[in-house]
Amino acid sequence: MDKINNKCSIIVSSCDKYSDIWEAFFTLFFRYWPDCPFKIYLISGTKIYPDSRVSVILVGEDKQWASNIRAALQEVDTPHLLYLQEDYLFKSTIDTKRIMNLLDVAMKHNTSCVRLVPAPAPDMALAQRPDLGEITKGKLYSVSLQAAIWKKDTFESLLVDGETAWDMEINGSKRSLAVAEPFFGVYDKALDYPDRTAVLRGRWLYDAIELCQKEGIKIDETKRRVESRSRYLHRVARPERFKQEI
Repeated sequence: MDKINNKCSIIVSSCDKYSDIWEAFFTLFFRYWPDCPFKIYLISGTKIYPDSRVSVILVGEDKQWASNIRAALQEVDTPHLLYLQEDYLFKSTIDTKRIMNLLDVAMKHNTSCVRLVPAPAPDMALAQRPDLGEITKGKLYSVSLQAAIWKKDTFESLLVDGETAWDMEINGSKRSLAVAEPFFGVYDKALDYPDRTAVLRGRWLYDAIELCQKEGIKIDETKRRVESRSRYLHRVARPERFKQEI
């Protein structure tokens, strides 16, 4: 376990205003990944999540996503990190052997990242690994904040203080042209969570609420708005519009 912990850590990006999601996130995380071998860090402003399995990094006053992440990563000493956000609610069992294999790929091939969900999918197939492809750097969303194993140094090099997460994906994709190491990604998701996110623009998405109800997780709907069923059906019927919103 110590050797594994020295290779990679899990970073859950969050802040105080999303603390109402933590219980759902960690309930499903430990339900579907009970044998997770990595140390788990939760980034917070001032609030604590009371679970001994989770190490909370307090960054204080919110200085925007990139500055908060940079400050938090000073507390992380592993060369790789598995990046998550607090609204990536797992809905099926995580295959630890597959995750470890992908971490092994990241280390052996000195990749900048290995994206764990095809959002978007890779551009170029890899002859030796039909389950993986290479992501063209410089393209829109070549840097994505969907779940991925990142080389910590590369991730930090793409950060610009004061940027939002959305800025990172747009501007960081352009900055990725300066990164020498390749970007890889899976064709079939290694982590299963609803349509890239459970909360969009501060509002619970309808299918995420359905997932929590199915899993017996009570959501306090007074904390934030909830997407209507009619809007959800419209989103499913026009997924291209949903992609633009994300």
